[in-house]
Amino acid sequence: MRKILNAVVMCILLLGTLQAKQTTRAATNAVPIRVEEEAKRNTNNLHELNYQGWLTDAKDTTGAGITGTIEMIFRLYSEATGGKELWSEKQSNVEVDKGLFNAVLGSVKPIPADIFTGASLWLETQVGDDILVPRKKLASVGYAIKAEKATRCDTADFARSVINDGEYTPLSDSNHTHIGQDWDGTSGTIGLDKSLTVSTSSAIYCEKDEASNSDTGAAYGGYFEGKGSGAGTKYGLKSIATAPSGSGNPAYGAYGYATNAGSGDVTGGYFEAGCSGTGTRRGAWGKATSTSSAGIIGSEGEAVHTGGYGTSSVRGIYGYASHSGSGYAAGSYFYAEGAGTGDKYGIYSGTGGSGTRYAGYFSGNVSITGSLSKGSGSFLIDHPLDPMNKTLRHNFVESPENLCLYRGKVRLNAKGEAMVEMPSYFAALTKENEATVNLTPVGKPFQVGCEWETGNTKFTVYGEADRDVFYIVLADRDDPVMKELQKPVEEDKGEGKICKKGELLYPEAYGYSETVGKDYRIRQEQSK
Repeated sequence: MRKILNAVVMCILLLGTLQAKQTTRAATNAVPIRVEEEAKRNTNNLHELNYQGWLTDAKDTTGAGITGTIEMIFRLYSEATGGKELWSEKQSNVEVDKGLFNAVLGSVKPIPADIFTGASLWLETQVGDDILVPRKKLASVGYAIKAEKATRCDTADFARSVINDGEYTPLSDSNHTHIGQDWDGTSGTIGLDKSLTVSTSSAIYCEKDEASNSDTGAAYGGYFEGKGSGAGTKYGLKSIATAPSGSGNPAYGAYGYATNAGSGDVTGGYFEAGCSGTGTRRGAWGKATSTSSAGIIGSEGEAVHTGGYGTSSVRGIYGYASHSGSGYAAGSYFYAEGAGTGDKYGIYSGTGGSGTRYAGYFSGNVSITGSLSKGSGSFLIDHPLDPMNKTLRHNFVESPENLCLYRGKVRLNAKGEAMVEMPSYFAALTKENEATVNLTPVGKPFQVGCEWETGNTKFTVYGEADRDVFYIVLADRDDPVMKELQKPVEEDKGEGKICKKGELLYPEAYGYSETVGKDYRIRQEQSK
């Protein structure tokens, strides 16, 4: 039986930016349109069209509508005839009552939003085996035209301007284009859950001051959050900057600047990493891969890890640098300067808590161009006799002088004499005229002695003929570097010194509280 659709009207378009729910009934003659504001935004029907019509039997001369359940197929095309099929779905059980039917297109297969590009769309309807002609052109429902100037919008591919109504906050007041944004009215924030592409010099520029009626509130130039339950990487903010080759202009993937005229903290960039699993946490992670580059410049990092959060490591600051050129690569670079009289530290580090503690741990060679001061010192290695179960430690030999030591063994000739020559640099390196020699006869004791030659670069050992003698030469360093770095053996404490008066390097060793220690003072200053 051939069926003819006498009248079809598109009733609801809930796609893109439209928030109003619109319903209507129509036959051959038009009827008024009624618009109802939704009390809540319904995200389940955003990709559906409400389609109503009146269906009759072509052989029924009375014009009465049919009643029953029929199969209908709906298709959307880009042209009135022919063209490309953009969407289709089959509804097997469409209820028809005295000719009137209502079908929700997209209830079986959601209608993709990206087919609504602004170009005309045409709906084709098939009843059973019969395709009804002509196709019906989709047209805007009257109040849907208001979406051209929407006060509030859940999602939008494009927006020329945004007006602040108190609940939804505009990203900018200037002319611009937003692509793939998710606007969230909660607490007056804006979330971007897809991508934002802007061709201007600033990809995103926001100004928002959340401190009202006081100076104690937080102010964010921009606040970004990345989260999700999936296994993929989450970025609160991922930024890349590329300067053209040979331009000489700097490129900042992220640049932060903070100023505060009050007493609160000032942080150019603050990064925090938290995780309840076993993954690595990095408050800030910097990587430099080109000549004269820096992974992180000027940062303060903090990493917090408790036993309840697994067994993996935490890093306040993690830096990594790699490049194949001829310049150096530094995982981190620190430098401190200033015109004041206070101490300057390129790096100040300390430890607290339980377990093994190292203020600094270096895996590899360490080079120091200045002087080194310490409370004690030693070498620590795996024990040569039991390397898997023990360690071996030998402590440094300390002296108020900067001694150089030379030792050896010499064989006396038939006259009971032997000449010992010092290295060619001996006179340039040491106070050679103050050098001392210790001699020890090998075997049965005999008398030994020595005499320096002119210039103090060699000496003669005297003793029993054809016997061996051990010798040790001690000389104080006197080279230009030592003269520059020389520190006094005893020194008063005070301003400009290692400690202030009444301040201790090792308070607990002398029975004092840690509060009179230098490290305690510095920690208190840094925590303010």
